[in-house]
Amino acid sequence: MVDGDSKVITSLNKRFGVKSLNLVYSREYSLVRKWTVGISRSKEVIALIRLSKTINRKIIGQEFIDKIREVGDSTKFKAVNIRIDSLGGDVLYYSSLWTEIRSLAAKKPVIASWSDLAMGA
Repeated sequence: MVDGDSKVITSLNKRFGVKSLNLVYSREYSLVRKWTVGISRSKEVIALIRLSKTINRKIIGQEFIDKIREVGDSTKFKAVNIRIDSLGGDVLYYSSLWTEIRSLAAKKPVIASWSDLAMGA
C-alpha cells in the first residue's frame, strides 16, 4: 500500500525508470480519442465503465449493475476498467455493486480506479 500522491508518483517513476511522469487529469483523459494513441482498429477491446454520480438504487445503482452484467456477458470486451468519480451514496447498495464487480472479475480482468472524488461508502 502506498499513501499520498507524492509516494505514488515516486514509486511509479522508479518502476518505469523515468525522472518524471507526464500526468493527465481525468477531464483531459476522457477526451483522448483512440486513434491518437494507435488503437482505433484493435481487435481486443477494454470496456471503460464510468461511475460519476451518487450511488443509490433510484439514481444510478441498477443502471451500473446492468452495465457490468452486459460487459461481463459480452465477448467483445477482453477486460474492464471501472472509473469511479462519486460523492458516495447508499452503503447497502455499494455492497450489491461490490458483489457484481467481483462476479465480473471472475470472468474478465478488472481494474478499478478513482478519479477526482471517491467518497462515502
